Amino acid sequence: MVEKIYVRRGRGRPIAVVKLRKNASPHVHGLFTLAAFTIKSLHYIEKVLGRDHVSKIAASIYSECLDYYRIRLDSLDSESKIKELISMRNSEGYDTIYRKIRRATYEIVENRCPLIAVSQTYSEICRAEARFIQDALKARVSLIHSIAEGQPQCRFLVVFKDQK
Repeated sequence: MVEKIYVRRGRGRPIAVVKLRKNASPHVHGLFTLAAFTIKSLHYIEKVLGRDHVSKIAASIYSECLDYYRIRLDSLDSESKIKELISMRNSEGYDTIYRKIRRATYEIVENRCPLIAVSQTYSEICRAEARFIQDALKARVSLIHSIAEGQPQCRFLVVFKDQK
């Protein structure tokens, strides 16, 4: 089930790397990932408290981050807000870019989502993320494509009410 190999990295002792064998049970495979643990936890919450609590948990987690984002974004003009948001998201493991569509309208594109495994089971996470981005930017945000729904990227349309 578990395989141990030694890898040489220059001088000194080789390091031991432990990994699951290819023929390991998929159930065992999933026990060792944070995503699997998170999904199992959310399944339990859903079973005990109901599916709506998954949305409440996602909203609660994002609201805890909101003040940090707003401190960095509030004083900026629209395009600078987008640029700073992109920088913040990328430092959290996203691969995010943006493009300006027209005055006060932007598209944010996430090419990699660290929450993909969870959001494929719980799409509430994607909707909570869109609300979070909306609240952080103080703009209207729509999720127009989602990796969790089979699209190649997540795309958000961002429309600012006024241009600073």
